[in-house]
Amino acid sequence: MAAGDGTRRLRGLAACRIQRLARRYIWTVTKNRREAAARAEREAQLVAQMEELRIKMQGEINELRAELAEAKQLAKQGQALAKRVVVVCGGAKGVGPDIASRLVKEGAKVAVVDADSTSAKGKVKGLDGEDASESMAIYIDADLMDETSVKKALAETVKTLGAIDGLVNIPPPPPTCDSKTNGRLHDLDLKSYEDMLVAEMQTPMLCAKQAATAMTGVGGSVVFVANAGDRGLTDGAGNVVAISSLTSSAAAAAGPDGIRVNCVTHALGHEDDRRIRGGHGTFSLATMRAPSAEDVAMQVAHLISDRATFVTGQTIAADSVRFCY
Repeated sequence: MAAGDGTRRLRGLAACRIQRLARRYIWTVTKNRREAAARAEREAQLVAQMEELRIKMQGEINELRAELAEAKQLAKQGQALAKRVVVVCGGAKGVGPDIASRLVKEGAKVAVVDADSTSAKGKVKGLDGEDASESMAIYIDADLMDETSVKKALAETVKTLGAIDGLVNIPPPPPTCDSKTNGRLHDLDLKSYEDMLVAEMQTPMLCAKQAATAMTGVGGSVVFVANAGDRGLTDGAGNVVAISSLTSSAAAAAGPDGIRVNCVTHALGHEDDRRIRGGHGTFSLATMRAPSAEDVAMQVAHLISDRATFVTGQTIAADSVRFCY
């Protein structure tokens, strides 16, 4: 009797334990399922939120792309020299890099031609302020006093960039321009003065001649840049008059071929003098500021572009300093 009771008791205890284990198992499974369902729900919500965020971000990206495309289109519309090729002879020194940079910003492909053209690398900038890319600016070494050298340089430009639509000529700085003498009449040296006149007249003539040959039949624009020197510099006076005369006669001769010829004069003076004044010319009372190379560059870019198709044979003074005195 006692043995049977003990057996039943053990069986009862075993059954109770099995029931507890079963309930615990069921509770654990149910809990895990609920947690899994909750996790799945949270994951689904997270996925939905991420998808909503992705759609929102994609919409914003599309808007930004549209704005960027519109900005690029507006920039292209504002680039008066898009798809044009312009040769800048003497572009490695003085106002040359500034003019080349302005032409690139206006959309032109530029060939900087000078005795040491590579010295302009790092100075020619694009719209973003960074160095102009190889597709927008090339550098060709040439002796601008030698006709054969100039001819080869322009031929290389055509070979590399496909054509020549414009030419800017920047003569070498006057050798007599000396801040110590200030270009005074009684300090001028005749030999240096003659050398200056030859250099500043021969270079534009040779470059314009070869450019006109390349542009005949298709048209184009030539702009001479003349450095009149600073106020009181006698040595800068002769070249301005000579280049101005060359401008008017060349415009008349090249006009039937669709080629415009103009000249921009400036009073920025010698590069060393500008460096002392922080890159600017003498202060002008007419504009209440000092002129800069960018002032000259913008005038040149305007004359090269189709915005000045009815302007030829003109000498334009980007020179409010001389206006004041």
